[in-house]
Amino acid sequence: MRSTISRLSIPVLVAIAGLLVPLPAQEAAEVGEWVDLFDGKTLKGWTRLNGTAKYRVVDGTIEGTTVKGSPNSFLCTDRFYGDYELVFEVKLFDDALNSGVQIRSHSYPAYRKGRVHGYQVEVSTNGNAGFIYDEARRGWLSKKPEDEYRRGSFKKSEWNRYRVVCKGSSIKTWINDIALANLTDSRTANGFIGLQVHGVAGDPKWRVAWRNIRIRELGDGGGWSKLFNGQDLEGWKVNQNPESVRVEDGALVVGGKRAHVFYDGEVYSHSFKNFVFRAKVKTLPKANSGIYFHTEFQKRGWPSIGYECQVNNSQRDWRRTGGLYAIQDVREAPAKDNEWFDMEITVRGKHVTVAVNGKTTADYTEPESPKRPRNMAQRLLSRGTFAIQCHDPGSVVHYKDIRVKALHEGPPVLHSNTVIWEGEPGVGKGKHIVFIAGDHEYRGEEALPALARILAKHYGFKCTFLVTIDKDTGYIQPGSNHITNLEALKTADLMVVALRFQHFADEQMQHIEDYLKSGRPVLGLRTSTHAFNGLKGKFAKYNESYRGEEAGWRFGFGERILGEHWVGHFGRNHQQSSNVVPEMAQQGHAILRGVKRAHAVSGGYVGHPVDGSTILARGHVLDGMGPDAPPTQNEKQQTRHPVAWVRNYEPDQPKSRVFATTHGASEDILNDGFRRMLVNAHLWCLGMEDAIKSDSPIDFVGPYNPATYSFGGYRKGVKPGDIAGFDTPIYDATKSAAKPPAKPPRRNRNKKIVQRIRERDRFADF
Repeated sequence: MRSTISRLSIPVLVAIAGLLVPLPAQEAAEVGEWVDLFDGKTLKGWTRLNGTAKYRVVDGTIEGTTVKGSPNSFLCTDRFYGDYELVFEVKLFDDALNSGVQIRSHSYPAYRKGRVHGYQVEVSTNGNAGFIYDEARRGWLSKKPEDEYRRGSFKKSEWNRYRVVCKGSSIKTWINDIALANLTDSRTANGFIGLQVHGVAGDPKWRVAWRNIRIRELGDGGGWSKLFNGQDLEGWKVNQNPESVRVEDGALVVGGKRAHVFYDGEVYSHSFKNFVFRAKVKTLPKANSGIYFHTEFQKRGWPSIGYECQVNNSQRDWRRTGGLYAIQDVREAPAKDNEWFDMEITVRGKHVTVAVNGKTTADYTEPESPKRPRNMAQRLLSRGTFAIQCHDPGSVVHYKDIRVKALHEGPPVLHSNTVIWEGEPGVGKGKHIVFIAGDHEYRGEEALPALARILAKHYGFKCTFLVTIDKDTGYIQPGSNHITNLEALKTADLMVVALRFQHFADEQMQHIEDYLKSGRPVLGLRTSTHAFNGLKGKFAKYNESYRGEEAGWRFGFGERILGEHWVGHFGRNHQQSSNVVPEMAQQGHAILRGVKRAHAVSGGYVGHPVDGSTILARGHVLDGMGPDAPPTQNEKQQTRHPVAWVRNYEPDQPKSRVFATTHGASEDILNDGFRRMLVNAHLWCLGMEDAIKSDSPIDFVGPYNPATYSFGGYRKGVKPGDIAGFDTPIYDATKSAAKPPAKPPRRNRNKKIVQRIRERDRFADF
């Protein structure tokens, strides 16, 4: 499913089967690009709900066939849409079959055990086609005209062109360019699109088919439902001390004896799972309140079910606005008393984020079996309603513009690939380092979070760890190419990468490109010299195999940014290690301060950093895996290749510092000397040489249990959230490592290395 969106601010003409149909002016202000909901080949992006009708792809169409004994069946999109224009073609092969297309529809347990319900655009030959029926809810909503012209717009045994425009509370439909429904109804603001095969008596095997299903969103996509009308408490229920909750000047105000006001209205049957919640909040001095979610009504006391998002800018409780109370707390208030501020809570699966005035204050992924104190045993993500807290008589807080956007509950589940360590007090306070892991072999998913914890705990940096995951299970999957949240680079002061042959989605690569264009520093480990391959279009220049015409980008990201690309191995993995020996001329360099007996167990790489690089250390290959193993006796391996260097990837931008090393496997950082060099390198990249001390702390934070590096040899069944905090193990040693695949036959590696060196020399002028 394509998702590229561009915004237009000119009158729009809609092409339907060769005709240009203008959108009404109020609907043409902003529209997105057309997106194909059906790729013509597979049912990817669609899920069948309720019945057992058969859906299959036939000659570029989705064909639905009735099944004996099945109730109504629906093939539904795997995401919600709010304001949009939808076009499609539909054909009934059997006139007696009734069908339809669901719009802004839902299915969740709280409503008739998952029954699909919501607006349906009718598909039939009985004169009702194109009008709006409220499936499994209120029945017919459209007023159907009597004139034969409009009621006869649907052509039997032919493909019929439908157009549907949803904008706010307005729903309009056309069939074959004939205007039909014009409904105003605000019951549901967003939902999935579903293709209905109606249940039938007997087993006639009637068929209906759809094709050319396309959508484009209008404005920001809409989908917001008001939870509070600004006039009274309709849809809300106070559990105790009702006098503590009132409405003043369009705001819901809490202040008085302890009370909680629960949302009890019709939106989503007040049973939310995935959502974006927004409200404007104003605290008076010394006020304490909170917003509960995934909770349920209880008659008295503090809600025992669900999470609380703290609202407190100055009251004596040290936990401040924007934190998840007693789960992920905030110590410094992000807003001020007596001023309105925006609060946003987003829940997707097991991932919760909170933002205040657009700044993220909490980012939490609930582990599979979270440990909770007895009085918070039910502080878990599940589903439920919202509640606003009146804490005490001295706490007065105002809430207004309370609204919610429901998000899709079914596949694909949006798993979090992110862990954040906010950092303890230290020299790095106020600076943000983003670590990106996605290599297949050398366990960057272990080394990077271990380094992040050291820098957060001992030095005070905010450290964000992003890792490639299996998008279906949420488990860490090194090298899977599926990564999200690279927008974290927008606020990063340093980017650290441990990548190999990645081809991230374009929207994620754009964040990397924007970061590099800003001239900020980069630290690269091991296979990051060949971080990318297989990228297309504007990002193809990042590929290790790039030989195009873009100046300076021969050999891609590795040579352009880090100063070296992939040439070949020099020491044999698991048989030969290397002592990392400082370059004599650079022994006074800040990165080498306090570095003693640095050693790496990963096999050496051939290294020829580009001109302008300063070599800090070279690898002395050993015939063995310990630092005291004898030097190699192989004359060809006695060349001491550079294994660590620094440079500026933009010579005229002093902040574009780079530290690169061809080592950096997760077992390499067990060595104190090598680990100190890496910790120092982070500080140097950030221009903090004065903070580098020969005895600065480099101790691991929490248990560190690296797996032996190999292709596929990562810990199975691990999610990023499992290493949140400072005390969890990286990773659980009881988790077995994935079985490495069989090794391919050895090729003539020396011949290949020589060939690549010659190729590099041929492009030296680039």
